[in-house]
Amino acid sequence: MALDPGGPGLDDLIAYAHETLDYQALERIVGFYGPAYPGAAYGDADRWFRARWRIITLLGLDHAPPRAILDLGTWGGHFPQLARWLGHSCQAINPPGNPLLDELCRWIGMRPVSHRLRENKVLPEFPWYFDLVVALDITFNRKPDGGVFTLREWRFLLDDLKLNHLVPGGRLLLGFPGSGGEAGQGLDDPALLELFAARGGHRLADENVVLFDPLR
Repeated sequence: MALDPGGPGLDDLIAYAHETLDYQALERIVGFYGPAYPGAAYGDADRWFRARWRIITLLGLDHAPPRAILDLGTWGGHFPQLARWLGHSCQAINPPGNPLLDELCRWIGMRPVSHRLRENKVLPEFPWYFDLVVALDITFNRKPDGGVFTLREWRFLLDDLKLNHLVPGGRLLLGFPGSGGEAGQGLDDPALLELFAARGGHRLADENVVLFDPLR
């Protein structure tokens, strides 16, 4: 099938995925690693296409002109692949050391840059700036010693994104696993929310998502 250039819907994109991607190969990949392997949940492609579509529509990417997007921690690659099918250009980053996620990204057609986000460390350089940066199911704010990002470390990340990766007026979306969440730091932290608000962020209603529109 050919995608409707006027704006395909989620069902169209999932049908397109089944026509263009090898789901039998996906079953073999997931079966090899098993359900207990870290990241195995991302092997359920249709589930994650549906989950990431929610973010696509929140950002208006389903009816937007082409945007340059950076995904910090793409996991299985579902968000940027949906965005690419909609005509956007996407780059992604994934932490090294998880061969299952590597295979899932190859299966879906993504080639993320291997990089582990750390406190007070700049992101890799790219040859262009981005209209939008997203980070979903955030866990990078959890440090190796079990602590979480301080406000100063969050400021460092926001400054790096604004100065070195986003176009003027560029947007940032941060998606947390939940209140407290797997990362140990969620949107139940008033000081963190205050920092985000000062930088242009607002929490979307009924979502564990903060949108900076734009990042200040």
